[in-house]
Amino acid sequence: DNEPFPLFKRFFPGGINSVRGYDSRELGPKDEQGNEYGGSKQLVANFELLFPLIPQMGLQGVVFYDAGQAFDDDVQIEIGDLRQAVGWGVRWRSPLAPIRIEIGYPIDRESGESSVVTNFSFGSPL
Repeated sequence: DNEPFPLFKRFFPGGINSVRGYDSRELGPKDEQGNEYGGSKQLVANFELLFPLIPQMGLQGVVFYDAGQAFDDDVQIEIGDLRQAVGWGVRWRSPLAPIRIEIGYPIDRESGESSVVTNFSFGSPL
């Protein structure tokens, strides 16, 4: 079966819900022009340490280490190919919805990638 993997089923890691030191959809396979087209599989790992800042207000701090990447079917997943980032942030369980502000720093930044990425989320699960 040589059917191409549909675009809507492809993986595009990066951003607040995967590898926070990279922009949303920044990681994964790229074509000859450097455009991301997404992988048919991905591996993402997040390690977080949450700690109370102001418990009465539901305010938490977080420090994290993320690693991940998307791959094509014909590529074997190698741990050494994962992109890595570290960072910190603040999370607030507001009366309306959870709010997250997290700053990520890529460990293995490549040319053209940001040295720091600010992630913001409103309403996602904590």
